[in-house]
Amino acid sequence: MRKWLPATVAAIAFAITLIPNEASAQLWTFRGSAGYSNSGFYGGEKLLGGESRNGIAAGITADYKRMLGDAWSFEFGIFYVQKGGKGTIEYNPVDPEQLPIDFTFEGTTKLDYLEFSFVFVGHLETSPDSEFRVYTGPYLGNLLSARAEGVLDGDNVDIDIKDDLKSAEWGIIIGLNWTYYWEKVGLTVDFRNALGLTSIVGDEFPNVLKNRTNELLVGITVPLAVGD
Repeated sequence: MRKWLPATVAAIAFAITLIPNEASAQLWTFRGSAGYSNSGFYGGEKLLGGESRNGIAAGITADYKRMLGDAWSFEFGIFYVQKGGKGTIEYNPVDPEQLPIDFTFEGTTKLDYLEFSFVFVGHLETSPDSEFRVYTGPYLGNLLSARAEGVLDGDNVDIDIKDDLKSAEWGIIIGLNWTYYWEKVGLTVDFRNALGLTSIVGDEFPNVLKNRTNELLVGITVPLAVGD
């Protein structure tokens, strides 16, 4: 992931430098939020009796509302998200010479990611003091840590599996946000669904395994007009 992270940060920084610095009634909106995450896996035929893992999610966003008018905006986000799942994973290699292992794991997989998102936002003002926002766009997840806790072939284990997983994942975010403003500060309630589009396991495994996460967040929103 080291080769992806600098490129992602550089791309976001470069995009910000292209934004014209002119007066606007609401140029930037910053939000900090935290809350609950519920995650699991999909796409793996060998995942039996899969259950979700509950965790936390927290992050900050910067919304730029100028280039497309008041009804539309772009938003950059950085989030820490706990992902993973519970269940039984059985693995029988299709080609034993390629990956000569055969195992059954029952327990919890705990994955922690740092996500960078860039979403397109639609705004619907419901009153002078509140608005709904719907958004969608891609995200890049950087795997920070990964552990497996449970029973592996009859033995209790608590092992680091970060090296066995891909260091990055790509996906898409779909979300709904409601904000109520008091003067210049708003209270925000945010529901996000993140669906991984790339497998988190190595190419040597015959079955793909992808992340899916639902997040319910509460935060504070602060508009900032630059140039006024």
